[in-house]
Amino acid sequence: MITFEEYEIAAMKTRLPSAGSEYITLGLIGEIGEFYGKWAKCLRDGKDWEDDDIKKELGDILWFLAAMCHESGTTLSEVAGINIKKLAGRAKRKTLQGSGDNR
Repeated sequence: MITFEEYEIAAMKTRLPSAGSEYITLGLIGEIGEFYGKWAKCLRDGKDWEDDDIKKELGDILWFLAAMCHESGTTLSEVAGINIKKLAGRAKRKTLQGSGDNR
């Protein structure tokens, strides 16, 4: 297993100097699209999506998310902590379902 911090350090060592914020944003969107495209083809063809393929695609998304965190001056750990705190508050208030950011 690897921590978020270990991952971010290793991942950012593979980031090319030309991979600026626009590339990171578009790359994340592209990887998410690729993830859903592969899933759609499995549904279309009646095939199961292999666990290793899912993990590889999620890893690509994670790389871009780590880069986006780095660009924003935050970390995956910080974002994860904020998200869990938000979700725990919603669970406590019984507002996990519904819509809107401030529920």
